[in-house]
Amino acid sequence: MHRLKRYAFDLIAMGDMRLKSTFMYYDFDEVISAAKVDDKKSLKELANRLFNNVEKVI
Repeated sequence: MHRLKRYAFDLIAMGDMRLKSTFMYYDFDEVISAAKVDDKKSLKELANRLFNNVEKVI
């Protein structure tokens, strides 16, 4: 039973991380859209690195 509870908790935590990453993606999209043209490329690269690492964790 303990093992089942542990895995259930892990699955819920993963779902929570996915939900939070969705909001972070939306927020980054808003920031990148509002940024100066010169800053957009570096912000996109930063966001891509962040979300690639989030995908590895999830």
